Amino acid sequence: NMMLNDRIRNRRDLQSVLAKAEKHLSTLPGDTPYSEFEH
Repeated sequence: NMMLNDRIRNRRDLQSVLAKAEKHLSTLPGDTPYSEFEH
């Protein structure tokens, strides 16, 4: 078992969150500073 936080409780949740993050990050230019998209 793994629990990363209260929203990511299993592998399926993790895969979903990572897919959303990848989709969002793919819309940013490659030279976007981390400080502009960090959470």
